[in-house]
Amino acid sequence: MFYINKQKRWKSLLIKNSKQLNIIREISLAMQQTRDLDKILHIIITSVTAGHGLGFNRAIVFLHDKNNNQLTGMMGIGPLDEKEGIDNWRNISEQKYSFIDLLENIEKEEIDPELNQMIRHLTIDLDSNHILKDALVNGKHRIVKRDKIHDQIHQLLINLFNYDEFLIIPMIYQSEKIGLLIVDNPVSKKTITEQEIDNIMPLASLASVAIQQAQLYQEIEELTLRDGLTSLYNQRALQNTLQKHFDSNQTDSLAMIMLDIDYFKHYNDTNGHLLGNEVLEQLANIIKHSIRESDLAFRFGGEEFSVLLFNTSDSDVRKVAEQIRKNIETNEFPNESTQPGNKITITVGYAMTDQISQPTPSRLTIAADQALYYGKESGKNCVYSYADISNIQLK
Repeated sequence: MFYINKQKRWKSLLIKNSKQLNIIREISLAMQQTRDLDKILHIIITSVTAGHGLGFNRAIVFLHDKNNNQLTGMMGIGPLDEKEGIDNWRNISEQKYSFIDLLENIEKEEIDPELNQMIRHLTIDLDSNHILKDALVNGKHRIVKRDKIHDQIHQLLINLFNYDEFLIIPMIYQSEKIGLLIVDNPVSKKTITEQEIDNIMPLASLASVAIQQAQLYQEIEELTLRDGLTSLYNQRALQNTLQKHFDSNQTDSLAMIMLDIDYFKHYNDTNGHLLGNEVLEQLANIIKHSIRESDLAFRFGGEEFSVLLFNTSDSDVRKVAEQIRKNIETNEFPNESTQPGNKITITVGYAMTDQISQPTPSRLTIAADQALYYGKESGKNCVYSYADISNIQLK
């Protein structure tokens, strides 16, 4: 009987290990097929909570923001209360979803929107000591229980997510602090065991590598879309943004501002390209501080810049365009007294999609450029819209 029981235990252990290896294989394959950070986070939290995965009731990911020295809530999956969890389980059980099915469903619809709204608004400073900082800095997982409050962050997490017991797992890759994975069981109330911790640690290691690579890829992509001198988005980014807007068939009005430095060749010829570059940098900074938070600024090329304004009106676009023109006119640039009029100025033209018949990225750009050209021909240091010049030409 002793040997029979021992064989059963070994068989059970082998089955568990086989299942664990299969889960890790599926997760690894899924992560290798994408460089998108959101998709990788989806894979992580789904694998932790899926019945075919590690089987925790809930999982939340925080990523480490090195620049601001804080943890930023990114994504989670799981119920906010026991009833919601039971309903979710029943639905998954009835549909007989596999791990791949769950991943595909996640791509089609937002998962647990109420939970994720809470998470996305959550940032935790790392300036003071608390349980999350301790886990991240020391690189050691820890189980935290409700009955002993360690600090204000512990209390905050309990208040937000009604934790009884939760496991904090640091995600670290080559000494780089990537973030934290937090899991718990608000529905089953199942105590987290050492075996379950051993099962989840390989996933945390996989997740750390995948997230770090996705972030690096994003940084590289961002560099290819930025102008090296001014740090504004470049023309490639402008074309990508326009194409995405028109491909999405959005009906909201889109406006494009084009602006050009007046007599800039004269300035470069008189003062040299080094000072010319300094003017471009200053001007880009003025543009960034003159537009609204929802607007996007680009260096179109040379001394020409562009701004995109979404879901806006003609009066608002004109206001922004005029504000940029005025702020540049009143700014002090190096050696600007050598310019005609003793000042560096710009001419601005803009166009809106509702001013153009059958608008496309190309037609919007051409219309804004035509308004800019008309302003140049009309004396410079002014603002014209495509509608303005259309009305003038009709007269």
